[in-house]
Amino acid sequence: MGTKQKIGTALDSKVIRLLRQRSRNTGKPVNRIIEEAVLAHGKGSVSDGASSALRLEAMRGFFSGGPSLPPRVVEEILAEDPFDQ
Repeated sequence: MGTKQKIGTALDSKVIRLLRQRSRNTGKPVNRIIEEAVLAHGKGSVSDGASSALRLEAMRGFFSGGPSLPPRVVEEILAEDPFDQ
């Protein structure tokens, strides 16, 4: 990707808690989770409306702090071709 550079930023405590939880669940460091989310967001900005709506629903489910995503949403995300952007 390139040279890493340290930055400082202020995040809501709920976002930090969710990031740490995702880090524990995936075994990925927090910075990688943020990098992947930012890169995916950039790629998603040129996608079709249906795909964007699905991503928005997934994002709301992730940040809601509630239960897991509904099985239908997970199946749709898994069925999507990651290289079809």
